[in-house]
Amino acid sequence: MIPVLVADDHGFIRAGVEAVLRGSRFSIVAATASGEETLDAIKTHDPEIVLLDINMPGMNGVQTLEALRSRGDTRPVVLLTAEINDRQLLSVMRAGV
Repeated sequence: MIPVLVADDHGFIRAGVEAVLRGSRFSIVAATASGEETLDAIKTHDPEIVLLDINMPGMNGVQTLEALRSRGDTRPVVLLTAEINDRQLLSVMRAGV
């Protein structure tokens, strides 16, 4: 199984991703609702892949990704978002999403 962390502030999105991945080779090891929770959960659960929402309260997904990369963490990150602006897109591309 490939451990995955799902970061999204909407519980129904987290539940939907879990339902889609159920029975696959991916296993959700943590689900978080903010950037701060996500960074803590990454330290605790060490997932191979992070599914990251861009628009979360507090520390958003862009800031979370930048913090992750600033500590040298290069694990794969997949964006979950319904909308992204050009500035956010450039930031996450620079951070290696």
